[in-house]
Amino acid sequence: MTTRVVQIKCPECNSPITARQVDMVFVCDACGVMHTYADGKPVRIEYETAAVSREAADGRVYLPFWKLDVAFNVKRSKVKGGYLYKLGKFLDRDSSGGRMAMMLPAFDVAPEKYKELAESLTLEPPAYAVAPWDRAAGRVPCIVAAGQTQMMADFLFVTIEAEKPGIMQELDYDLEVKSQKLVYLPYYKAGGRLEPAY
Repeated sequence: MTTRVVQIKCPECNSPITARQVDMVFVCDACGVMHTYADGKPVRIEYETAAVSREAADGRVYLPFWKLDVAFNVKRSKVKGGYLYKLGKFLDRDSSGGRMAMMLPAFDVAPEKYKELAESLTLEPPAYAVAPWDRAAGRVPCIVAAGQTQMMADFLFVTIEAEKPGIMQELDYDLEVKSQKLVYLPYYKAGGRLEPAY
């Protein structure tokens, strides 16, 4: 058996890319373009990094999140003792549909923490200014491919609405990801926890 090593090059400027860790995405140090590979071909990925607004002495790191612009339409819902509770604020006036920005963790995290982060950052979107990479901070690998986000968005949509007052008996909906980009949010180490630095 032969293993073939291929040099990864930036699809924009053709500079070689050196990856120090296993990651689903590659960032070119020369021109800043981010890309991944799908069907053996480079695919450019839109991304942004949040500015650091809280300084910390040790351990600042960027965590990747997929930020999705999602359009949804609730065709039918049946809830015993309740109504569209958390998703209600995203509905267009006098409509059963709306838009929301979902924030899905794209790094390795325990399932219960994943759910907590995704729901809290979607229901209360983080406010941040966009800034260049802080090269002194580390970047946690992205382990979620762009093609997985539709399935994850469906899961989060149902999870948000299912955990509310009343008992969900039926939810029939359409959900479409209109656009997506990777957002890198800065965090810092506080004791054994990571705290937002944006």
